[in-house]
Amino acid sequence: MELEGKINIDALTGIYNRRAFDSYFKKTFTTTKEKNGFLALVILDIDDFKEINDTYGHAKGDEVLTNLSNVLLRHQSEAIHAFRIGGDEFAIIIEQSMNIDDFMTTILSDERIHNKMQTSYGYASYNLEMDNEQTLFEMADSALYQTKRKKNTRIYKGPLK
Repeated sequence: MELEGKINIDALTGIYNRRAFDSYFKKTFTTTKEKNGFLALVILDIDDFKEINDTYGHAKGDEVLTNLSNVLLRHQSEAIHAFRIGGDEFAIIIEQSMNIDDFMTTILSDERIHNKMQTSYGYASYNLEMDNEQTLFEMADSALYQTKRKKNTRIYKGPLK
């Protein structure tokens, strides 16, 4: 992945930022469409993040963001790329077929973030009817909010300590 330089790295967490995401996602979507390959997008956020900052302070909030970012970085590969796309929201671009729920359960059960937060995620996969990457993003984002409303696939990691 040709995402180098400080302009593409989130200063707080050390993970790729929104600028890097926008560029890489567009390029990857175009390649996937041309080759009819596999592409999935996961949108993940930390539930009630404002409450963490308000209750425990911004330093603890920064620690939570950094811990989650470190876990995401550990799971990156040539086919899996993680980005902080805003505040407490992250995106994971997956370029290989896999069981995404199992993958996310593995990430979110990591001891570095266990008992530190609650998260929700939603995802969508590329299909031939999609004209551009924005469609895939909107589908994944919509899935995230459906998860939050239904709370049926919410991953619970216990109270912040």
